[in-house]
Amino acid sequence: MDDFDTVFKKEIVYKIKDMDKVKVQKNIIYQFNDNRKSLMDIYTTCSKESLSPMPVVILVHGEAKSVSNMKDAGQYCSLGKIIATLGLNAITFNHRVLSDGFSIQEVMQDINDLMQYVINNADNLKIDKSKIALWSFSGGVPFGMYVGLSGYFDYIKCIISYYGFGDFNHISRFFSTPLNAETLKDISLLKLIQKNVALIPPLLIVRAGLDDKTLNESIDEFIVEALRNNLSIDILNHATGQHAFDLFNDNVRTHEIINKSLEFLKIHL
Repeated sequence: MDDFDTVFKKEIVYKIKDMDKVKVQKNIIYQFNDNRKSLMDIYTTCSKESLSPMPVVILVHGEAKSVSNMKDAGQYCSLGKIIATLGLNAITFNHRVLSDGFSIQEVMQDINDLMQYVINNADNLKIDKSKIALWSFSGGVPFGMYVGLSGYFDYIKCIISYYGFGDFNHISRFFSTPLNAETLKDISLLKLIQKNVALIPPLLIVRAGLDDKTLNESIDEFIVEALRNNLSIDILNHATGQHAFDLFNDNVRTHEIINKSLEFLKIHL
């Protein structure tokens, strides 16, 4: 098995021409409190069109214990470059994680702070704040989904989820984060679907067929609830894919799923 440093640097298996020619503005402070700076990077195209505000894709990273700079992982850097090459802005950023002992509310706060910073500074960042996509991965999925399903409906135009929990009741057990029934009820993604059904933007849900059973069961429950409420939802299953297949399974289905995800962004932004 690859060691952590190797995995951290590993880029996604999907490549496109000129993806290394984009502009990257590094280490923008989007939050400063408790003697802690939260940082983001923005990837932009080098084309002439970049002079005008462009849509943005915000990449919400997953869990990695004791890693404070997940935005610099090869997975998110390479995807940021690909998105920018397509003519969209991409943002990678660091948020706190459960595996470091932080609460669900603290992780949510980081993502909300990032959203507020992007919206409030859209002109300076050359971002069209009315065209935002959230693309979340693994342990970051329920947090990105919560933000996308509970508000910002004037800004978020689509949401992508890659191999991540479909609700917090599952993630709280997986990370041994005890939550009482009332708290789980307040943050339930399934309840948010029912509450905001008419406002929720198009969803793309991606699952890895060989992933953890509990994780996939939570994804399936979310999909069933989304269909029951007649949401606009696309579902892609990688039958032979493992967790983080975009890093580890270099095959036709992986490339197909990533390509369809990029097409989904272009259609809705």
